[in-house]
Parts: sequence; structure tokens; C-alpha cells
Amino acid sequence: MNSRNSIVPTSSDEFYETSSKKKWYCLTTKRRWILAAILMLGNYCTISMRTHIGVAMVCMVNATAVYQNANPETPILPELTSAAQDIIKTPFERKCKKIELNELKSNDSGYHGTFVWSNEQQSLLFSAGFYGNLFTMFVSGLLISRFGPKIVGIIAMTGMSITMALSPISAYMNFYYFFIIRFLYGILENPMYPALSAILSQWFPSTEKSTAAAIFTSGSQISASFGVLISTTLCSLEFMNGWPLIFYTIAGTGFVWVLIWIFFATNNPKNCKFLSNAEKEYLETKNGANLPIYGTKKVSSMPCNNF
Repeated sequence: MNSRNSIVPTSSDEFYETSSKKKWYCLTTKRRWILAAILMLGNYCTISMRTHIGVAMVCMVNATAVYQNANPETPILPELTSAAQDIIKTPFERKCKKIELNELKSNDSGYHGTFVWSNEQQSLLFSAGFYGNLFTMFVSGLLISRFGPKIVGIIAMTGMSITMALSPISAYMNFYYFFIIRFLYGILENPMYPALSAILSQWFPSTEKSTAAAIFTSGSQISASFGVLISTTLCSLEFMNGWPLIFYTIAGTGFVWVLIWIFFATNNPKNCKFLSNAEKEYLETKNGANLPIYGTKKVSSMPCNNF
């Protein structure tokens, strides 16, 4: 018998790395990849909350009224009567029957417009989240080092979901209330990506981080494709004027993500009860020396400490 085939892996390191077949088995069955999917969903929620206001704004704003307010000298032409339309038709058009495509219904569906916000006001709403980012941009790493990425992720996503749920109400109340809600969202959004990235760096060895990062960042592409498709469909509905459903849907998705995050994610994989002992041992062997300790006032990972 071939001695090579008789060798039985005795350690977790050999179990994961002896053959490409076992590496593929690790990729498809080991539970840490469930966390990669959770990170992807968190990325999807964060991107959707930031960008889908662009879809909602199309339905929220009465573009015709905004244009008329910006160009009051432009006259509004009345619609031609059927008799007047018949006069200007050519003989060929009079003989040929027009094909009815119901274009008015398809173009007008879901885009009635509730608010008359100027272009400048719309620009402020699009920028409000980025203004909020400035307030937490330089302290996100400190918060994660002090409280841990799990707690920061819970607080950030919960807060962002609440702002999404309050967005329709604040928009109906006043433009400035809606601006404040978007500003608060920006404050809460900034620590989210460092928290997700910190979890990823600790749950995956260096040989798997590129694959895990690809799964994590794919949430952005899913949000830009399927997420936008869902938002445009909601926008065209008559129920609740359509556009509030965009905010309520993504808020509900965010709350569901928080529940999944609470039960599965941990700052250190060795504290996760869903992982097998072999997987914990493997991650401890690969990343144990590089895992930071959260919950202390001392921050050892700050770049300024190296100077």
C-alpha cells in the first residue's frame, strides 16, 4: 500500500492544508464562512441605506413643480383638444390608427412627487450623510479598540435602521428634520466598515482573507444591482405612495441583521459557540498571535504609536 495514502492527518493544520480537496471542503462547509455571508449582508444594508435615497428622491420630489419654481418665466402649454390634434394631423396620420401603448400610465406610475424641494435642497440631503461621517471618521478605530467590533456593529446598525424607519415621518414633517435624520445616519455609518473589517481580519487566516473580503465587498454590488431593482419596484407602488416602503424595507433588513449579528458574531472566534473545536484551534494557530484584545483603555494598534 502506498504510504502517502496511509497518512492520516493528526492536527487541525494538516486537516485544512494537506490537499486542495480539503481546502475546498473547508471553503464550503466550515462555519466561519457563514460569518462572511453575514458581513456581506451588513455591507449590503449599509450601502443601501446610503445610496437608495437616490431612487427614493425620484419618487419623493415633484420634478415638474421644482422646474416651474426654478423657471417661473417658462409658460405651461395647455394640452391640445382632440379637435385641434385632428387638424394638425397629416392625411396619412388621419387614415392610420394610432397604436395605444398606454405610455402615460407607464411613465407616471409611482412618480407623482410628494415634495417640492429645490435642486439645492436635494443636494444637501444627498450630502448630509457625508457631513455626518466627518464627526466619527477619526474616532471609529478608537471606539472599536475600546468596545470591540461586535458592540460597535450592533449600535451602528441599530441606529442606522432607526434613522431609516424615521425618514418618511421626518420628510413629511419638514425638510430640515429629514436633513437631520440623514446627518445622524452619517454619524452612525462611519464606524460600521471598520467594525466589519475588524471581524473579518480575526476570523480568517491570511490564506483565506482575499476570498472572505471578496464575499464581504460583494454586498456593494448586490445593493447596486438587485437592491436598486427592489427599490424601483417599491417606488412604483401606490401603497403609502411607494417611496416610504424603500426606507421601511431596508430598516427591517437592518434590524434582522442585528439579531443575526448578536447570536453569531464574536470579537474573537474562540468565543463563538457555533464553531467546532477543530476550527477554533485552527484559527487560534493561524491568528492567535495577531488577535487584539478589546475592552481596554490602552490602544496598541494606533499608527501614531509607531513614531
